[in-house]
Formats: sequence, C-alpha cells, structure tokens
Amino acid sequence: MTLTIAESGRALRLERISAMADRVFGNHEKAQRWLRKPSRVLNQVPIDLLQSEAGATLVEDELNRIAYGIVA
Repeated sequence: MTLTIAESGRALRLERISAMADRVFGNHEKAQRWLRKPSRVLNQVPIDLLQSEAGATLVEDELNRIAYGIVA
C-alpha cells in the first residue's frame, strides 16, 4: 500500500504531535484522550486539526502552553 503525499504528511504530523503530547502529559493514554477531546481553546478536536500543517502548528502551540503552564 502506498500513501499519497497528503496522507504521508498527515501521518507524519500525527506521529510528531502524538509524541509531543506524550511528553507533555507524561502518559500515552492521557495524551490520546486530550487529542480526541474537543478543545475550548482550539474550538475543535485537536486531532482533527492535523489535516494541515497550519492546524498542527495550532495544536503544537497549545501543547507548549500546557507544558509551560501558560493560560490561554
């Protein structure tokens, strides 16, 4: 099976953000719950934003705010 360029990009974004969320939350299950739960700050489910690099950047920014205790 071969992925399209778009599918490859999304898979790489998912892996990158998932690993970052694991580090931020210190637990894979907590990270996955956060990625699949609607976010008031993002006004969307974080994992849904990973369709684009711009959306992934928004999720990364929010994870950084959580990691550093910055309230949005």
